[in-house]
Amino acid sequence: MGTYWNKYLENPYDEGANKDGIVNMGVAENTLCADIIKERFSRADMTGFDTWMQYYQEHRGMARFREAIANFMTTFFKAATPVDPNHLVVTTGGDCTIDFLLHAFTDPGDSLLVPAPYYYSIRQNAAMRCNIECYDINLDTGSVPDKMFEITDELLETGYQNALKEGKRVRAILVINPHNPTGKIYNEDTITATLEFAKRHELHVLMDEIYALTVFGEGAEFHSILERKSLPDPERTHLIWGFSKDFCLPGFRVGVIHSFNSGLVTSLGHLSCMASVSTLVQHKLTTMLNDEDWIKNTFLKTNHGRLRDSYKYAENRLRSMGVTCQPATAAYFIWARFNQAKTREEERALCLSLLDAGVLIAPGTPLASGNPGWFRITITHPHTYLKLGMDRIETRLRAIDGEV
Repeated sequence: MGTYWNKYLENPYDEGANKDGIVNMGVAENTLCADIIKERFSRADMTGFDTWMQYYQEHRGMARFREAIANFMTTFFKAATPVDPNHLVVTTGGDCTIDFLLHAFTDPGDSLLVPAPYYYSIRQNAAMRCNIECYDINLDTGSVPDKMFEITDELLETGYQNALKEGKRVRAILVINPHNPTGKIYNEDTITATLEFAKRHELHVLMDEIYALTVFGEGAEFHSILERKSLPDPERTHLIWGFSKDFCLPGFRVGVIHSFNSGLVTSLGHLSCMASVSTLVQHKLTTMLNDEDWIKNTFLKTNHGRLRDSYKYAENRLRSMGVTCQPATAAYFIWARFNQAKTREEERALCLSLLDAGVLIAPGTPLASGNPGWFRITITHPHTYLKLGMDRIETRLRAIDGEV
């Protein structure tokens, strides 16, 4: 994504100062609820200052902050048993959670199984410090949209055995649920099969639930692993979450690790001195988490409604252009297949052409897509911005197809 992102940064759209700039529909940010978030963080209980905020606090997260997160998860993740604050480690963002976990139980040269496609930062999270390789398990199989991109025990087992044949030393598997980029929610049977597969091969599981509360599909339900009364291998099963997606706060840089492995939590607690979160940020987020009524009746209700409207609009526009859309019920995206890109080269050319037309979307190749032509389109924008992006996509596709 680097090349495409840099082109966007050279010429970003601005309604007042640069209307001809590039509309950003390629990055996983939700700007739909900027108004209600600004209002909540402008209240008096957010703006106070106490002397303790000047000084060092526990690196893995202040006790009051971890307690607030634990209570929040117990309620909104419908935990089978109350979440213990001592099972939590707070870090500077979701990327850091993956880096920390892999640093704790892998060695350089090990491999991480990842059902593909997946968001592109995972590769750098694994490789940058830990020198861990992502071994992709391609889920782009089948021809029925509702059945595509499913995780099955057969695919996992085949991928694992292939990795061993290639001399890989597999230590863990990472699963994103709800999924980025497809917007799919994996059901409980799928997750059970994945956890059993991991236990069978003594693999650690990184269960990324960063979009746990970003569910907008009519009748759609997400079930966290915290809902389970027991896990096949609790010592090797670790949950990842954060505030960037479910609360639209990527700039706050706060990730959360939950693990039943006390030794691992202690180790991560030592590591977190390198990535501790500002006391001011922890104070604000603690205040927000303790306002359960605002979360439930203002933020989540509004966010889900606006997400649903944006998804329906964007899906209808894309389908009218002849673009295939993978059905989604969660997260920020539409995973879309463009007929104009049948090869990797054509995919790259289409992405650059759309940038020239003033819109950025994320091509599938950096997202480890098994087949060319897929793009991730972020739809979490106010209607005027979203419409402008869709208009520019449609105009360029028509030009490519020779209709104008």
